Amino acid sequence: MARKVFIGQKTKSRVNTGGAAVGATVAALSTDTHELQGGVQLVADADNTGVVYVGTRSNLTAGTADATDGFPLSAGEALFIPANSESEIHHIADAAAQALHFMSF
Repeated sequence: MARKVFIGQKTKSRVNTGGAAVGATVAALSTDTHELQGGVQLVADADNTGVVYVGTRSNLTAGTADATDGFPLSAGEALFIPANSESEIHHIADAAAQALHFMSF
């Protein structure tokens, strides 16, 4: 008969979900600085009419400068970013009143 042997401590991830209003000014996804075990899954809202740009730079731009442009997400597109906290992720859009949804763990 086989036995299960556990070595070390099993840790439980903290999972958080939320949303962010995205406009033409760069902003952090969240002010939450809790340490993540994995990262952040992002999804641009299906009703967005513009493109949301995401990244880890606080000087992120929205399709205007190759050196600082974020990763573009059109309506309904998703991206996973490995990160230490939600506050490391930044966003900006090429149009006002866009939305971004996230799940962090």
